[in-house]
Amino acid sequence: MTVKGRHLVVAWTAVFLVVAAVITLRDRAGFNATARIARLEDSLQVVARRHADLSARINNKLAPGPLSQLGESLGLRTPTDNEIERVQVPRP
Repeated sequence: MTVKGRHLVVAWTAVFLVVAAVITLRDRAGFNATARIARLEDSLQVVARRHADLSARINNKLAPGPLSQLGESLGLRTPTDNEIERVQVPRP
């Protein structure tokens, strides 16, 4: 069987369709990956904002101002240097 022009047209059309299908599949996978990355970035921003909020709240709780106010409202006072005693805890 000799290869004629119509065979070459069919072969090139098949090659074109295969290449077009590969490009379409790669583009679809790329778009899906881009959408997933966008969702992950949104989630990361939410987590980062929550982390910043919690870090600020922890720093506020550790600051001496609110603790001093709470202690004063409970009738406590800040000890002076000569009133502070170190307690040794024995290690097992």
